[in-house]
Amino acid sequence: MDGDPFKDTYHTSLREHFDSFSDKNKETTLCPICGIGELKKKEDSTRDQYDHFLPKALYPFSSVNFENLVPSCKECNSFDAKGEDDTIAVSTGKLFFPFDNLHNGISVEFHIASDHIEPEKVDWRIDFTNPDGKNDEIESWKAVYKIETRYSGHVKARINKWYRFYWEYIHDSDLQHLSEADRKLCCLKALEKDETLELSFIRKPALDGFIDESVMAKAEIEARYYS
Repeated sequence: MDGDPFKDTYHTSLREHFDSFSDKNKETTLCPICGIGELKKKEDSTRDQYDHFLPKALYPFSSVNFENLVPSCKECNSFDAKGEDDTIAVSTGKLFFPFDNLHNGISVEFHIASDHIEPEKVDWRIDFTNPDGKNDEIESWKAVYKIETRYSGHVKARINKWYRFYWEYIHDSDLQHLSEADRKLCCLKALEKDETLELSFIRKPALDGFIDESVMAKAEIEARYYS
Protein backbone atom coordinates (compact mmCIF):
# COMPACT_ATOMS: atom_id res chain seq x y z
CA MET A 1 0.00 0.00 0.00
CA ASP A 2 1.12 3.53 -0.75
CA GLY A 3 1.27 5.55 2.47
CA ASP A 4 1.92 8.92 0.80
CA PRO A 5 -1.78 9.93 0.58
CA PHE A 6 -2.15 9.42 4.33
CA LYS A 7 1.00 11.43 5.00
CA ASP A 8 -0.17 14.23 2.71
CA THR A 9 -3.68 14.31 4.19
CA TYR A 10 -2.73 14.22 7.85
CA HIS A 11 0.60 16.06 7.49
CA THR A 12 2.52 13.54 9.52
CA SER A 13 4.94 10.66 9.01
CA LEU A 14 5.67 7.41 10.79
CA ARG A 15 8.76 8.97 12.34
CA GLU A 16 6.73 11.91 13.63
CA HIS A 17 4.17 9.51 15.09
CA PHE A 18 6.95 7.51 16.74
CA ASP A 19 8.47 10.67 18.24
CA SER A 20 5.08 11.77 19.57
CA PHE A 21 4.46 8.33 21.07
CA SER A 22 7.91 8.43 22.65
CA ASP A 23 7.22 11.86 24.16
CA LYS A 24 4.01 10.64 25.77
CA ASN A 25 5.75 7.54 27.16
CA LYS A 26 9.06 8.97 28.32
CA GLU A 27 9.37 6.51 31.21
CA THR A 28 8.98 3.47 28.96
CA THR A 29 12.52 2.52 27.97
CA LEU A 30 12.17 -1.27 27.94
CA CYS A 31 10.17 -3.15 25.34
CA PRO A 32 6.58 -3.32 26.68
CA ILE A 33 6.22 -6.81 25.26
CA CYS A 34 9.27 -8.71 26.55
CA GLY A 35 10.73 -6.36 29.17
CA ILE A 36 14.33 -7.22 28.24
CA GLY A 37 14.91 -5.36 24.98
CA GLU A 38 15.57 -1.62 25.09
CA LEU A 39 13.32 0.72 23.16
CA LYS A 40 14.55 3.50 20.96
CA LYS A 41 13.46 6.97 22.02
CA LYS A 42 12.74 10.21 20.21
CA GLU A 43 16.32 11.36 20.72
CA ASP A 44 17.76 8.30 18.94
CA SER A 45 18.64 8.60 15.27
CA THR A 46 16.72 5.44 14.43
CA ARG A 47 13.33 4.25 15.61
CA ASP A 48 11.87 0.93 16.68
CA GLN A 49 9.46 -1.04 14.58
CA TYR A 50 5.71 -1.13 14.96
CA ASP A 51 4.64 -4.73 15.36
CA HIS A 52 1.35 -5.79 13.77
CA PHE A 53 0.06 -7.71 16.80
CA LEU A 54 -2.35 -9.54 14.50
CA PRO A 55 -0.14 -10.24 11.44
CA LYS A 56 -1.18 -8.14 8.49
CA ALA A 57 -0.70 -11.07 6.09
CA LEU A 58 -3.40 -13.03 7.95
CA TYR A 59 -5.61 -10.17 9.15
CA PRO A 60 -5.36 -7.51 6.41
CA PHE A 61 -8.21 -5.35 7.74
CA SER A 62 -6.42 -5.08 11.08
CA SER A 63 -3.28 -3.79 9.36
CA VAL A 64 -4.78 -0.28 9.32
CA ASN A 65 -6.04 -0.42 12.92
CA PHE A 66 -3.73 1.77 15.02
CA GLU A 67 -4.49 -0.34 18.09
CA ASN A 68 -2.97 -3.28 16.23
CA LEU A 69 0.35 -1.44 15.92
CA VAL A 70 2.53 -1.98 18.97
CA PRO A 71 6.01 -0.47 19.45
CA SER A 72 8.37 -3.33 20.17
CA CYS A 73 12.04 -4.18 20.24
CA LYS A 74 13.47 -5.72 17.11
CA GLU A 75 13.70 -9.20 18.63
CA CYS A 76 10.01 -9.31 19.56
CA ASN A 77 9.16 -8.44 15.97
CA SER A 78 11.69 -10.82 14.46
CA PHE A 79 11.16 -14.26 12.98
CA ASP A 80 13.02 -15.71 15.97
CA ALA A 81 10.17 -14.57 18.22
CA LYS A 82 6.70 -13.69 16.98
CA GLY A 83 7.44 -13.18 13.30
CA GLU A 84 4.41 -13.83 11.12
CA ASP A 85 2.90 -16.45 13.44
CA ASP A 86 -0.86 -16.38 13.78
CA THR A 87 -1.17 -14.69 17.17
CA ILE A 88 -4.60 -16.15 17.82
CA ALA A 89 -3.83 -19.68 16.63
CA VAL A 90 -0.82 -20.12 18.94
CA SER A 91 -2.61 -18.58 21.93
CA THR A 92 -4.99 -19.98 24.52
CA GLY A 93 -7.70 -17.83 23.01
CA LYS A 94 -7.17 -15.09 25.57
CA LEU A 95 -4.63 -12.33 24.91
CA PHE A 96 -3.40 -9.24 26.70
CA PHE A 97 -4.62 -6.07 25.00
CA PRO A 98 -1.42 -4.07 24.31
CA PHE A 99 -3.00 -0.73 25.22
CA ASP A 100 -4.81 -1.79 28.39
CA ASN A 101 -4.30 1.08 30.82
CA LEU A 102 -5.60 -1.07 33.69
CA HIS A 103 -3.01 -3.81 33.21
CA ASN A 104 -1.38 -4.56 36.56
CA GLY A 105 1.80 -6.06 35.25
CA ILE A 106 3.46 -9.46 35.45
CA SER A 107 5.73 -10.66 38.25
CA VAL A 108 8.48 -13.16 37.57
CA GLU A 109 10.37 -15.54 39.84
CA PHE A 110 13.39 -17.63 38.91
CA HIS A 111 14.09 -21.00 40.49
CA ILE A 112 16.89 -23.42 39.77
CA ALA A 113 15.56 -26.66 38.32
CA SER A 114 19.05 -28.17 37.97
CA ASP A 115 22.27 -26.64 39.29
CA HIS A 116 25.56 -26.96 37.42
CA ILE A 117 29.15 -26.02 38.15
CA GLU A 118 29.13 -23.92 34.97
CA PRO A 119 26.70 -21.02 35.56
CA GLU A 120 25.65 -20.83 31.92
CA LYS A 121 24.47 -24.45 32.10
CA VAL A 122 22.14 -23.96 35.08
CA ASP A 123 18.57 -24.99 34.15
CA TRP A 124 15.93 -22.50 35.23
CA ARG A 125 12.26 -22.74 36.09
CA ILE A 126 10.52 -19.43 35.57
CA ASP A 127 7.21 -18.65 37.25
CA PHE A 128 4.95 -15.82 36.04
CA THR A 129 2.02 -14.35 37.94
CA ASN A 130 -0.45 -11.52 37.44
CA PRO A 131 -2.43 -9.93 40.31
CA ASP A 132 -5.63 -10.25 38.26
CA GLY A 133 -5.12 -13.97 37.73
CA LYS A 134 -4.81 -13.68 33.96
CA ASN A 135 -3.09 -17.04 33.63
CA ASP A 136 -4.48 -17.79 30.16
CA GLU A 137 -3.21 -14.44 28.89
CA ILE A 138 0.21 -15.17 30.39
CA GLU A 139 0.35 -18.53 28.61
CA SER A 140 -0.55 -16.83 25.33
CA TRP A 141 2.12 -14.15 25.84
CA LYS A 142 4.73 -16.82 26.57
CA ALA A 143 3.79 -18.82 23.48
CA VAL A 144 3.53 -15.91 21.04
CA TYR A 145 6.83 -14.28 21.97
CA LYS A 146 8.86 -17.38 23.01
CA ILE A 147 9.27 -15.74 26.42
CA GLU A 148 10.55 -18.67 28.48
CA THR A 149 13.26 -19.60 25.97
CA ARG A 150 14.35 -15.99 25.61
CA TYR A 151 14.35 -15.29 29.35
CA SER A 152 16.28 -18.46 30.10
CA GLY A 153 18.89 -17.66 27.45
CA HIS A 154 19.14 -14.06 28.61
CA VAL A 155 19.83 -15.11 32.20
CA LYS A 156 22.19 -17.97 31.33
CA ALA A 157 24.36 -15.59 29.32
CA ARG A 158 24.53 -13.00 32.11
CA ILE A 159 24.17 -14.70 35.51
CA ASN A 160 27.94 -15.13 35.91
CA LYS A 161 28.47 -11.39 35.42
CA TRP A 162 25.52 -10.46 37.64
CA TYR A 163 26.65 -12.70 40.50
CA ARG A 164 30.25 -11.46 40.26
CA PHE A 165 28.90 -7.90 40.62
CA TYR A 166 26.96 -8.97 43.71
CA TRP A 167 29.93 -10.86 45.19
CA GLU A 168 32.35 -7.97 44.64
CA TYR A 169 29.81 -5.53 46.07
CA ILE A 170 29.34 -7.36 49.36
CA HIS A 171 33.13 -7.84 49.71
CA ASP A 172 34.02 -4.25 48.87
CA SER A 173 36.50 -2.94 51.44
CA ASP A 174 34.59 0.34 51.76
CA LEU A 175 31.54 -1.54 53.05
CA GLN A 176 33.19 -3.80 55.58
CA HIS A 177 31.92 -1.69 58.48
CA LEU A 178 28.44 -3.04 57.62
CA SER A 179 27.30 -6.54 58.48
CA GLU A 180 27.15 -9.03 55.60
CA ALA A 181 23.36 -9.05 55.90
CA ASP A 182 23.26 -5.26 55.53
CA ARG A 183 25.64 -5.36 52.56
CA LYS A 184 23.44 -7.94 50.85
CA LEU A 185 20.34 -5.87 51.60
CA CYS A 186 21.95 -2.71 50.20
CA CYS A 187 23.05 -4.45 47.01
CA LEU A 188 19.68 -6.05 46.28
CA LYS A 189 17.82 -2.88 47.23
CA ALA A 190 19.99 -0.92 44.79
CA LEU A 191 19.10 -3.42 42.04
CA GLU A 192 15.43 -3.13 42.97
CA LYS A 193 15.62 0.66 42.66
CA ASP A 194 17.53 0.31 39.42
CA GLU A 195 14.63 -1.70 37.99
CA THR A 196 12.26 1.21 38.67
CA LEU A 197 14.30 3.10 36.05
CA GLU A 198 13.19 0.41 33.58
CA LEU A 199 16.78 -0.44 32.76
CA SER A 200 16.36 -4.04 33.85
CA PHE A 201 13.41 -6.29 34.56
CA ILE A 202 14.75 -9.73 35.38
CA ARG A 203 18.23 -9.18 36.81
CA LYS A 204 17.12 -8.97 40.45
CA PRO A 205 14.64 -11.88 40.40
CA ALA A 206 17.23 -14.01 38.59
CA LEU A 207 19.87 -13.10 41.17
CA ASP A 208 17.44 -13.81 44.00
CA GLY A 209 16.90 -17.32 42.70
CA PHE A 210 20.60 -17.87 42.03
CA ILE A 211 21.74 -16.64 45.45
CA ASP A 212 19.13 -18.66 47.33
CA GLU A 213 19.22 -21.91 45.36
CA SER A 214 22.55 -22.41 43.58
CA VAL A 215 25.38 -24.26 45.28
CA MET A 216 27.73 -25.50 42.58
CA ALA A 217 27.66 -22.50 40.23
CA LYS A 218 28.02 -20.00 43.09
CA ALA A 219 30.98 -21.93 44.49
CA GLU A 220 32.68 -21.97 41.09
CA ILE A 221 32.27 -18.20 40.62
CA GLU A 222 33.50 -17.49 44.15
CA ALA A 223 36.52 -19.76 43.62
CA ARG A 224 37.41 -17.83 40.47
CA TYR A 225 37.08 -14.60 42.45
CA TYR A 226 39.80 -15.71 44.85
CA SER A 227 42.05 -17.40 42.27
